[in-house]
Amino acid sequence: PEKFCEMIHAAMEGDFLKARTILGSFLAIDPLLYEEGNPVGVKKIIEIKGICGSDVRLPLIKASDELGERMKAVIAKDNL
Repeated sequence: PEKFCEMIHAAMEGDFLKARTILGSFLAIDPLLYEEGNPVGVKKIIEIKGICGSDVRLPLIKASDELGERMKAVIAKDNL
C-alpha cells in the first residue's frame, strides 16, 4: 500500500516520471493477481503483507501455495 500511495502522490504533484517508474515496479506482480482468479490473488497478496487472511467464500478456493511463493519472490525482488 505504501508504494502505491507514493505513486499516486507523485502523480498528483506532477512528478510523472517518478509515478511511471513506480508503476513499472508493479508490472511483474500484476499478472499473478489474476492467475487463479479474482479476488483470490489479491487476498493472497494481502495475506503475505500481513494485512488479513486469504480466506474466500465458496465456490472460490484459496490461492495455491505455489502462487504464493512466486508472489513472495516478486515482492522481495521488486521491494513491494
